[in-house]
Amino acid sequence: MKISLVLLALALPLAAHADFDSDFADITTATPYKSSYLLAGISDAAYGDSGQRQKRWRRMGLTQVAFEKKARVGAEVVIAKSDTYLIVSVRGTKNWKDFGTDAGAKKDSKRFKAVDARVHSGFAAHADALADFVARTVQAEKGSRKLYLTGHSLGGAVAALLAYDLQVNRGVQVDGVMTFGAPRVGGQGWASKYDRVLKTRTWRWINRHDPVPHVPSGNKWKHVGKRHIVRKRTIHFDAGSTPDADFASSDHKMLQYLRRLYNGMPAASRAGLPKPGELAI
Repeated sequence: MKISLVLLALALPLAAHADFDSDFADITTATPYKSSYLLAGISDAAYGDSGQRQKRWRRMGLTQVAFEKKARVGAEVVIAKSDTYLIVSVRGTKNWKDFGTDAGAKKDSKRFKAVDARVHSGFAAHADALADFVARTVQAEKGSRKLYLTGHSLGGAVAALLAYDLQVNRGVQVDGVMTFGAPRVGGQGWASKYDRVLKTRTWRWINRHDPVPHVPSGNKWKHVGKRHIVRKRTIHFDAGSTPDADFASSDHKMLQYLRRLYNGMPAASRAGLPKPGELAI
């Protein structure tokens, strides 16, 4: 029996492991399929417990260096590194209904003084709770590493606020920001200030029917960065068209983003990467 079990174990395919420094390319390159997929996996890993996160880091060739949780506001951030990159991943909200945001939601920047513009008070509260910890850790760990921030859902909104704070107020070079299913963060004042310094380095991914990028509703709320759309088996970079308005809450799930980014990239780019089920929490 023991021999049979050993033979069975040897016959099972091993989970793929990424070499982050080899697979990752800066988002200023033409079509960084692998980078988008890996950062999606990192955004999803922020939802896991310590053991789950460590498992995902190993599969992506990363090492966790810090974790912080602010229970008062429910904010969490995890920071991981490779030899070349330092990644800040902000935990988001899996259930889009948890946002509690609507057309009448109040924009309030008083609780996040790093940005002199009106932003959503809930996102500002999360960013304010994490900003000093993130800045200290990044300044201690960055060295010559390139810095990326990422997050899914609410985590993407907070990642953008933290990126602006680091770049503008802390003197830290932010090399890229990538969000998945992120809501609108603030008004035109916020968007203009952010895009002046970080637009070309910010990629905002939207799954086809994800409702969260449409909240808070109303013309006064604005997105930042460059928009890219994933559909079932296609990827649309620099998408100029509006995403589908027939919403499906399942399209907000991080696993859906992982699957569609994986299936949409060329087969040659997928080679050697962990599959979506191996990265998802």
